[in-house]
Amino acid sequence: MEALEHLREDWRANRVNGRSLVIVTLFRLAQAVNTQRRGLRPLAIPVLVAYKLIVEWLLTVDLPVRTRVGGGLTLNHAYGIVVHPDAVIGRNCVLIQGVTIGYRSGPISAPTLGDGVSFGANSSALGPIHIGDGARIGAGAVVLQDVPAGASAVGVPARVV
Repeated sequence: MEALEHLREDWRANRVNGRSLVIVTLFRLAQAVNTQRRGLRPLAIPVLVAYKLIVEWLLTVDLPVRTRVGGGLTLNHAYGIVVHPDAVIGRNCVLIQGVTIGYRSGPISAPTLGDGVSFGANSSALGPIHIGDGARIGAGAVVLQDVPAGASAVGVPARVV
């Protein structure tokens, strides 16, 4: 139950952010019941429906249950966040309102984020790219190429500065 193991890190990262705490807690619970073959499986449908209704419809955060997300995820001002199901998000990442992590065109492939990556408001990472550990993506940036660890990327299309 890897999802529940990350929950402690999520709670620590979101202790002062109630909205984000609700979202990541429901996300981890939905992941946990979704991966069960038998034991918790009867709980899966109500938990998954509650997750969909509360997180996606009411709180406008599209974070699919099958997305691989490391512990300590923080969603500041969590409105309008969209994450592709095949994206990989490392530990201790920060997503702010309006962030999109998705694919471009052609073969469907989504970004991989390292640990400690932070996104500014209304920024996007698109396509089969890798964003290195500790990278920072500026507000409104559209990242279409790899970003090295510790770098900052800004602009449309984003460039490393």
